Amino acid sequence: MMTEEEDIVIEDVGMPRSIRRAEKLPSSLNKTLADMVIGKSFFLKTNNAEHTNRKIGAIRQRIFRQTKDSPEKIFSVHRETKNGVGGIRIYRLEDDKDYEQT
Repeated sequence: MMTEEEDIVIEDVGMPRSIRRAEKLPSSLNKTLADMVIGKSFFLKTNNAEHTNRKIGAIRQRIFRQTKDSPEKIFSVHRETKNGVGGIRIYRLEDDKDYEQT
């Protein structure tokens, strides 16, 4: 915690090597997630295991933001290989409201 007596000093120390640009997602992803019906899925190809991990993180963040408007929607993200190409499959599951509360 800073006190009023402490100054903030801006320094030029260079950027850390670990900073990466945000992972690119398809521009149609928001509409796809919004329109997707229960029981359907789609596949996004990736280049390698590291790319798959980054893409999964970006997709989970997008789903989280998207479900703020529709919290009952549930999605599941899985690693998959389709026709020999690695990637991610996103499933639309039953809505949360469809489960009976016990």
